[in-house]
Amino acid sequence: NVYVSLQKCDLAIEEYAKALSLKPDVPETLIGIGKCHKIFGDNLKAISYFKQALEINPEMDAVYRELGSIYYFELDDKKTAGFYLKQAIRLNPKYPDNPIILNMIKK
Repeated sequence: NVYVSLQKCDLAIEEYAKALSLKPDVPETLIGIGKCHKIFGDNLKAISYFKQALEINPEMDAVYRELGSIYYFELDDKKTAGFYLKQAIRLNPKYPDNPIILNMIKK
């Protein structure tokens, strides 16, 4: 969403809410809302939206990385971060940053 890229998340959330009311089963909409809440620093809401997206499509490696990032950097929960980051690697073993991610979760 262009609003998210411009960090106009208040407007983005309004647009995403409209989209959700029409099609509640589109994980990309939930991911967009999650990213906005992450930008706002509302990590628990971001986590909730990311998890909802995974309920619809559990094969989205980028969402697992988003969750891992929040748990690792924002909530200082390395164990939970490791779980999500390992899932991301399992789903996309060729992701270019996997060596960095593996190094992070080994610490």
